[in-house]
Amino acid sequence: MKRIFLISCLGSFFGFTQTELQFDMYWNNYTMFNPANTGFEYKYFGSAIYRSQWTGVEGAPNNISALYSTKVNKINSGVGIGYMFDKIGFNNSSRLYFNYAYHFNLDNSQLSIGTALVVNRIKFEGLWNAPQTGTTGSLDPNIPNDYQTKLNFNFGFIYKAGNIDFGLSATQINQPYYEKLNFSNQRNYFGYVAYNFTLTSNLSLRTMLNVKTDQVAMAADLYTLFTLKKKYWVGLMYGIASKYTGIQVGADLKEKIRIGYSLNVNFLSTFPNTNQITHEIVFAYLLK
Repeated sequence: MKRIFLISCLGSFFGFTQTELQFDMYWNNYTMFNPANTGFEYKYFGSAIYRSQWTGVEGAPNNISALYSTKVNKINSGVGIGYMFDKIGFNNSSRLYFNYAYHFNLDNSQLSIGTALVVNRIKFEGLWNAPQTGTTGSLDPNIPNDYQTKLNFNFGFIYKAGNIDFGLSATQINQPYYEKLNFSNQRNYFGYVAYNFTLTSNLSLRTMLNVKTDQVAMAADLYTLFTLKKKYWVGLMYGIASKYTGIQVGADLKEKIRIGYSLNVNFLSTFPNTNQITHEIVFAYLLK
């Protein structure tokens, strides 16, 4: 019961100023956080990710994302569509993304600028179940039991030259307010920089630094990803502020089908006597 109550309190806190979601294998749905990535690397790209956070904690976040994007060479552009579902405690949201990016082919470099329209439906379910009784549940009068839909806007750019690439984006730019729920989306900023090393003819290394802020707190994550024969990959990740560490493994089969799994453990335990373990699974189709 304590776990459920704490999760509900967290949901209530974030319910008034909700921040963006967090994914470990973020490069598989990065268009949802930076629309400039739409059609930037692959001719066709589709992915589905399932994320289960804080396994063993009732009411903990569960996320699903799915997207598809394509490159339109005739107009130097990329277009895409995506869907994301997020549930934590009594709060759940469904988002539909419509992405567009324009690609500039410069001398020895590439630049992409993108924008997205996001339809966001937020729902609160203030149903409280009494512990160890036969009570079927009742509505908590302090929690709205309703839903509302608003529009969000995202914007970003990515620049790539040689072995280095970096990007910067802003999501939920307009910070819409949901009157029925006394709830608002907080503007978030994302930045990353990455460098690719060729170690041998069959082995490469990609290092990445991600930074995210909701204008209140900042998070930074380090990634190292080794790829063998452009097919098999394994990586390590570390959260600088949140003190989590994790591992990722996967394969790009025939350079078309991607399967990946990640696991991370948070050492700053919020919930006593629990293992804060997060699992993430990705399936993707890619074609350059």
